[in-house]
Amino acid sequence: IELEDDKSGLRTSAVGWGTALTGRMAVGSGDSMAASIAYGEGAGRYLLGLSAGSGAILDPDLQIRKRESFGGVVWYRHAWTSDTRSTIGVGHAASNLFPEQLGEAFHNSTYAYGNWMWSAMRFATFGVEYAFGRRTTKDGSFLDNHRLVFGVQVF
Repeated sequence: IELEDDKSGLRTSAVGWGTALTGRMAVGSGDSMAASIAYGEGAGRYLLGLSAGSGAILDPDLQIRKRESFGGVVWYRHAWTSDTRSTIGVGHAASNLFPEQLGEAFHNSTYAYGNWMWSAMRFATFGVEYAFGRRTTKDGSFLDNHRLVFGVQVF
């Protein structure tokens, strides 16, 4: 992590870290469920909702304070037929807050999604996905995001 003070131009750095654990298990014929958890200090953009540089703050003494962050997601994948499948999932990520941070600082995010995929031929898959996300800030305000995505994968 490297931060720069806008007024003095002083640059300072600190080591951030993060760890994650992910697991998947088969459930019946063609179905599976999975989960992933992550935790770290200064992990920033590696968790949903945080942007690059948001894993730490530069305090009034010009020292880096790493934000403690954690998150997790669970999802379920269902095979409807040999060439169609769907996945649904839900996740959450959060970071601690410091008094020095402004009201718009990221506090947590929650999201959910569902999709339907069709493997039309060996090397082409078509799909549609709906996703909902909510980002909450230090001052309690939030922003909702609704997305509808259509995709084609050729490989």
